[in-house]
Amino acid sequence: MIVEFVRKWEEGYEIVYGVRARREENRMLELARKGYYRVVSEFASTPIPPDVGEFQLIDRAVVEALRKFDDYYPYIRGMIASCGFRSTGIAYTWIARKKGISKNRWFHLVDQGLNGLISFSNAPMRLCLAAGFALSAASIGYALLQLLINILFLREFAAPGIATLIVALFFFSGVQLLFLGIVGEYVMAIHSQVRKRPLVIERERVNL
Repeated sequence: MIVEFVRKWEEGYEIVYGVRARREENRMLELARKGYYRVVSEFASTPIPPDVGEFQLIDRAVVEALRKFDDYYPYIRGMIASCGFRSTGIAYTWIARKKGISKNRWFHLVDQGLNGLISFSNAPMRLCLAAGFALSAASIGYALLQLLINILFLREFAAPGIATLIVALFFFSGVQLLFLGIVGEYVMAIHSQVRKRPLVIERERVNL
């Protein structure tokens, strides 16, 4: 496929990546990979093409841009996509190896997957914030509903104190999630500073 990659590069594309259209592997693992790629692509702050690995041809300009990153645990496919150069993909079949066993076991795959999701997305923290707010609001709504029921039916459905315990449990659980999400936002801000990514990447300068 290198010849096809070079042809696309000669057409003006600085990034030519291989798209794994089909995989010769376990069906469940293939579906898990496809699902993961689409989750990362959906929630990433920069567009990351799905089903794309590190099998890519990149121009010297892209290499120089990547050298500006000071990332202690680089997610290469995301970094290349975030550079913003002209790119195109070529579909191919990911062929199973004929001999040997991959050293990239489940633990490493999960670790790399979490790194890709955390490196280019604030979605996990935002989900904590949303879940905490929703849980707290739902507990307050339940408290008001339970108060109305107790007034109308004089505590016929539950012993005194049960509704208070339920409301308190869910309300403070929601508050904890909410504050965890807020703390997570600060951690993500620190995290982005620690990884020292370039603010902008220039393709060229015009009239400067």
